[in-house]
Amino acid sequence: MIKVRPAKGWSPWLAALVLGLGLVAATAAWAGPGGKGRGGHKFRNLNPEQAAQVFDLRLKFMNDTASLRRALLVKRAEVRTLFRAPEPNAPAIQAKLKEMNALKAQLQEKAVPFLIQVRQIVKNAPAKTARGQSEGDLLGMAESDLPGFPGVS
Repeated sequence: MIKVRPAKGWSPWLAALVLGLGLVAATAAWAGPGGKGRGGHKFRNLNPEQAAQVFDLRLKFMNDTASLRRALLVKRAEVRTLFRAPEPNAPAIQAKLKEMNALKAQLQEKAVPFLIQVRQIVKNAPAKTARGQSEGDLLGMAESDLPGFPGVS
């Protein structure tokens, strides 16, 4: 019978410790800054009607801005292609970036009414959440709270 011996220095305890530390790091990374998760905490205290209103507004915003977001995605790909050329053309890259910025500005203009409407709905949520967040936390929406919003990768 052949005996298989673990490599020197790798005891089962050490392997368990490495695995445990990896799980802790992954959990911390998923939790995000302050352990607040991936942004959903701002809407945790909405009643079902408010949640439906926010969902409908977001869906309308995403549908209304789909062509802008698609165009922005195409421009990003074009800029990437221009940068990867053997001889990058600076004026062409700058022109394409100006086009991207114009699209971002249009997207941000459309986002303002959407954010104001969502804020009105969220403003009527309870003042304190189960985690003790204040109303200001609930109202403190940023562009990073919106998937597909400029500046969000």
